[in-house]
Amino acid sequence: MRLHFMIVAILLASFALHGQETPRLEQRLEQLKTNLQLTDQQTEQVEQILQKTAQEARQLREENRKKQQEMRAAHLRLMDQTESQIEKILTPEQKEKFDLYKKNRMGTRRLMRLQERLNLDADQTYKIGQILSETKDKIMALREKEQSREARYKEMLAIRDEADKKISGLLNEEQKAEYEALKQRLWAKGPKPGSKHGKMHHKKEQWHHPRHRF
Repeated sequence: MRLHFMIVAILLASFALHGQETPRLEQRLEQLKTNLQLTDQQTEQVEQILQKTAQEARQLREENRKKQQEMRAAHLRLMDQTESQIEKILTPEQKEKFDLYKKNRMGTRRLMRLQERLNLDADQTYKIGQILSETKDKIMALREKEQSREARYKEMLAIRDEADKKISGLLNEEQKAEYEALKQRLWAKGPKPGSKHGKMHHKKEQWHHPRHRF
């Protein structure tokens, strides 16, 4: 019975192969060969089967990823359309409140884009969402502090770097590489201390403004 479950586990793992596939496939093949005492001919045949399975699993994951991306994109378009329709019936005072709502929601949209671009799993998505929320609160709190633009800018960078490290710590190597590219785009056009856009309360604030979408 124990051998049965071991073999089943090995076969199921073949469907989940990703990243460093070749070493893992060879390891699973060796386990099957040892546990089932396969002949050389059987080993070759099983290897072909496992390779085909891994390839089909990759195709399934890619198809599923594309479907998820299409669904998220459609969801974002629907949200934009809904907000546009709501804004048309609001008074100027109501629009100001609604703008605050949209700014708060930007964190959710950013998380959705990260989930899409990095192919995050549920646990990564939840933890990164917490990091983004905490980071937003810290940056918003800077507005209440009496300090120079340069000091505020340096503190903002420290908060951002702390968030980057926490997020990177949750990613695999492939996701880290993609995240590094996203970070460069996200911060490439941020204001510099002493510039006319350097104040944290300016409407083009780095972390929150829609301009810096992924």
